[in-house]
Amino acid sequence: RKLAVMDELTLINRSVYRMKENLRTMAGEVSNTVKELAFTSRNLIDSADATSEMASHQAAIVEETGSAFEEMAASFEGNLASIEEQMSYSKSMREEIENISERSSLLTGKTTSLKETIRRSATASRESEKLMTESVESLRDLAVYVTNIDEMVGMINDIADKINLLALNAAIEAARAGEHGKGFAVVADEINKLADQTTSLSKNIRANISEHRHKIELELDYMNRVVTAFGEMKGSVVETEGVINEVTIFTGELNGMNDIIRVKIRQLNELAEGVYHSSQEQKLTNMEMTNAINSISELSQKNSENADMVRRFAKRLEGNAETLEKNVAEFKS
Repeated sequence: RKLAVMDELTLINRSVYRMKENLRTMAGEVSNTVKELAFTSRNLIDSADATSEMASHQAAIVEETGSAFEEMAASFEGNLASIEEQMSYSKSMREEIENISERSSLLTGKTTSLKETIRRSATASRESEKLMTESVESLRDLAVYVTNIDEMVGMINDIADKINLLALNAAIEAARAGEHGKGFAVVADEINKLADQTTSLSKNIRANISEHRHKIELELDYMNRVVTAFGEMKGSVVETEGVINEVTIFTGELNGMNDIIRVKIRQLNELAEGVYHSSQEQKLTNMEMTNAINSISELSQKNSENADMVRRFAKRLEGNAETLEKNVAEFKS
């Protein structure tokens, strides 16, 4: 029995020794695990600190970026308002140009009609001047004809004076002849009467001719002034026709420039509309980016909070690891 007890004690000792070795091995492994856990918790703390610092830095950057995007959004709002105002001005200007173009077209039509009227007036003025010139020439011919008649009447008057002188001489000779010259005296007296009548008639004719010649001279002077007035009027009409031609050319050029300006304004309006739509799209993109930045800011805040939580857990884990390491060290000793 004593041998059996010794065998049991030996077995117990061996078991205790193996258990002790196992516990020592396990304590060593636990110690290594605790050290690794402590190292890992310190790394977690360092990583959490770095993550928190990076999250704070990222939050600051995101905040600055968000402010920049807000300023950009405000700038886009101002640009959109300016573009809308520019589009309104362009539309108003286009309408004004359309009105000017319509009025220019009306002016061109009126100018063309006036030009045709002036042309007809110039033609009528030239024809009237020609007719007046012909009338003046006719009056001059008539004046010459009247002058010739007056000269012929003067010649008749001279002849009548000579006949009267001859009749007087005949009467003197008849008186000298006495009884034989009575018949001749009667004839001489009749001739004298006829000569007196001729002289009286020629005087009346010359008086009428003088009166008509004076009227013709007055009419001729009037006609000359009318011809001069027609000449001046023709010059004015021709000058006016030249001015109307220049106005017609100017209105044509103005219509051409209005067409060019209208095209340019339409192109400018199309460009402004394109810029406006692009700005609208940029505004939407900016809003999306602002929302994304706000989301990133929220994520950064959550990352910072998670990093603080990890650091707290890592601190607690580090404390537990130190406590466990002390316990293992006491156990090993």
